[in-house]
Amino acid sequence: MVFMLPVRWSCKLCGEKQSLLKEFGRGSAADCRRHVQKLNAMRGAVMEEQETKRS
Repeated sequence: MVFMLPVRWSCKLCGEKQSLLKEFGRGSAADCRRHVQKLNAMRGAVMEEQETKRS
């Protein structure tokens, strides 16, 4: 799911104000890690496909 959110929040590490433009998922750390790994694998597959088309 992608939500457009004009939300500003303070980073817990550096204290800087951040803005949230898109939210791709929400859950526990383990759930988020699995989701990010899935998204990275999908991005890698797309990049490989583009490379094979160029060759």
